[in-house]
Amino acid sequence: MNGLHRWSVVVAALVLSLAACERRPANVFPETAAREWETARNSGDANAMAALHTEDAQVLPPGAPVVEGRAAIRTFFRNLFEQRVAPAAFDERDIIVFGNIVYRQGIYSVTLADGSTEYGKFIQLWKRVDGVWKIHRQMWSRNGPPLAARAEDASE
Repeated sequence: MNGLHRWSVVVAALVLSLAACERRPANVFPETAAREWETARNSGDANAMAALHTEDAQVLPPGAPVVEGRAAIRTFFRNLFEQRVAPAAFDERDIIVFGNIVYRQGIYSVTLADGSTEYGKFIQLWKRVDGVWKIHRQMWSRNGPPLAARAEDASE
């Protein structure tokens, strides 16, 4: 019985050590994917924006109907960028990886043509399709009316 007990301990230790050595690829969302989206948005490139979305993606813009599908998303962003394409600053506040799905949330600010600043928040749901991260759902909204530009102090 003593020999059987010893073998049980050896086998258990071997199984535990093999399990500890197992390497699985980490579920990591590459920061480059988010930066690629920010670059496309800030450069006003509707084609690049559309390419970053899944074929059946949905964009939920504030005060407008849902925009469905890559072709409609391209048209939506083309029209939006023709109206305004001021670069925005993005600050990611939360990111959660669920295997092939990523939830990304943050805040943004953008200086408008009249000098006022719009502040808002965004949520994106990314999906890994054939090994490539694409936006599957996206929505944003401003926090309120843009804040007027502050007059510079005359002493400066």
